[in-house]
Amino acid sequence: MLWSEALLARSFVGVIQRLPWRIACRVGSAVGRLVPFVMRGRQQLATENFRQAFPDMESKQRARCLRAMWSHLGRVAAEFTKIPQLCPENVERYTTLVDFYHVDRALALGRGVIFLTAHCGNWELMAPAIVMKGYRTAVVVRPLHHPVVDRIVNQIRASHGIVVIPHRQAVREGIRRLRQNWTLGILMEGCHYPGAQLSGGGSDSGRRTTAAGVGHLVARGASGSTGCGTLQPTH
Repeated sequence: MLWSEALLARSFVGVIQRLPWRIACRVGSAVGRLVPFVMRGRQQLATENFRQAFPDMESKQRARCLRAMWSHLGRVAAEFTKIPQLCPENVERYTTLVDFYHVDRALALGRGVIFLTAHCGNWELMAPAIVMKGYRTAVVVRPLHHPVVDRIVNQIRASHGIVVIPHRQAVREGIRRLRQNWTLGILMEGCHYPGAQLSGGGSDSGRRTTAAGVGHLVARGASGSTGCGTLQPTH
């Protein structure tokens, strides 16, 4: 199955990158709607997650939400493959950065900025949009289970000079980049960071911590107790 998944990933990327943006998004949405039929395990997991998150939701409404989710995920995947084709002349068609003067004010302190974000909208487009405004940017990522697919994804992420930091190196590499006054993107949920220890000696000390805790540790390590700038983008 590993080779077939790699072939599918390469084929998807190769086809989508050759299509105009709008058509690529439509094709991506259509492919996303096929996921429940070809990856039944993922569909079962998503269904159970919805049931636990929304126990009072009717089954028909839950099914509609799941279909919309898979369609959206397919569109996000299609947009992601188009990242290498973004440039300063077209990036504003697809992304909007609001109130970035806060970033400039934080970077003026010389300690870097941490962006804490989540899997909302197409979060992957944020980094290239920030780079194209002239900011040096690194992102912390969790490796995918499939090594070939992980390599394809990270090659796309690294386009435009974005530095990709594996989550196991988040604290060390994050501190280094922030001390160089870079911006650093960290997802707030869904990723734990081995080796990042919480201070204070309480019951959580020494356990794996989440992105918010790592952001705090990186900020402190980058600039002492005062910390670097930490921003939570709204989109």
